[in-house]
Amino acid sequence: QIPTKKDTQKPKTTTNNSVTQVENKVSKGGGNPSEMEETNELVVMPNAFQPNSNDEKLNTFKPMYHKELRSFEMQIYARNGMKVFNSKDVNYGWNGEIKGKTADKGTYVYYIQYEDMNGKVYQKKGTLWLHR
Repeated sequence: QIPTKKDTQKPKTTTNNSVTQVENKVSKGGGNPSEMEETNELVVMPNAFQPNSNDEKLNTFKPMYHKELRSFEMQIYARNGMKVFNSKDVNYGWNGEIKGKTADKGTYVYYIQYEDMNGKVYQKKGTLWLHR
């Protein structure tokens, strides 16, 4: 799939003190890993996942792509504001369970904060769709 201009736009960033907030725009077309590497994004997040699917890449919600980071933290919240997942390992994602029980399909909110190898801190937030 050929990305459109909308798919390849750089994210909007704002800086406040020593933390940079990034508005993450994920292509609705899914995204090709080689195209993602060409961006300057340190972390690229998906906008959906499907636990127990046949595609291993869709089984957990975690970054689709990331460069080397000094630190990383991800928190996921249900629509009612309850925290359902927390991880400080960029390679460890949410499996779609809440306290050992299958989470309902629907929209959830994620917040991530990470630090690049130069000590610059970034924050991203977005929504994800849990498919069942």
